[in-house]
Amino acid sequence: MPSPDGTEIGVGFLNPTVFLSDLNNMQTTTADGAQVNFIAGADQSFYYGFVPGYASTLTIRLADGYKTGHPNELGFTGLWNLNPDGTDAIVAFGHTRLAPAGNLGFAGFVAGFGTVNSDLIGIGGQYVMGNWTFIPQAQFQWLPKDILSGPTAPHASYQEASAEITTNYQIDNRWSIAGQVQYIVSNHCATVDVTNGTCGGGSGVYGNYLALDNAPGTGGTFNAGADMLGFQIGPNWQFHNFFVRPSVAWTHLSAFNHNSCTGAAPGTGYGHVGCDADQFVGLIEVGFLLGQRAD
Repeated sequence: MPSPDGTEIGVGFLNPTVFLSDLNNMQTTTADGAQVNFIAGADQSFYYGFVPGYASTLTIRLADGYKTGHPNELGFTGLWNLNPDGTDAIVAFGHTRLAPAGNLGFAGFVAGFGTVNSDLIGIGGQYVMGNWTFIPQAQFQWLPKDILSGPTAPHASYQEASAEITTNYQIDNRWSIAGQVQYIVSNHCATVDVTNGTCGGGSGVYGNYLALDNAPGTGGTFNAGADMLGFQIGPNWQFHNFFVRPSVAWTHLSAFNHNSCTGAAPGTGYGHVGCDADQFVGLIEVGFLLGQRAD
């Protein structure tokens, strides 16, 4: 089924790149809930978020924002196919909070899935031009002020803007090569004036989207206020159902906390003590696809 959170949420062999962009990580993953799909035009089966056939779809979901305890997220995806074979499409997506996500503290982080009280709006697409496939996506995510209560909750909005483009070139029926560029920029609320609840400056403790399970300021990656540039590339070779695809990815952080570089608390960059701005990842995937032979 199509995701209410963009074009890249699914992980599968037919994804052009091995690694998902960090835009996907910044989207607040839903869990339990109800989903309704509306289809106009050719009634075809869903396939990795795109509908083959000349059809338009609208998906609406009411669910909890990753195990928040109550259905507080209303999300949607709108899909518009641009040609009869369904290869070209535009996707609009977003979600909004109907209520704050319970007693999670003013930072609003949980289980590595980002800020659970945030709202999101975005647009993406897929365009096939001969042997080329282009999948662009852009999104804007914000944490509205006053959605979180408490004496230390900063009454200021937090925002991040991000974009990526994935490109695949089919060289022949055996070889293809894919690449992806992504960029993420965020603002932050590092300190709080508890007298009036306003947002101050500093190292960044509010809205750490990619710090995974770490509390703000205790390590991880991508603290609030940090920016990130990422790039990955990898070829794919396939013979019938057997395939091999190596991939290399590079990520660069800027404006992250450098505490460990001065001997203070761990930083929020890469490396053992969070001091590194760059991370390189390599992977070789070898597999055999089950089912019908893929010639």
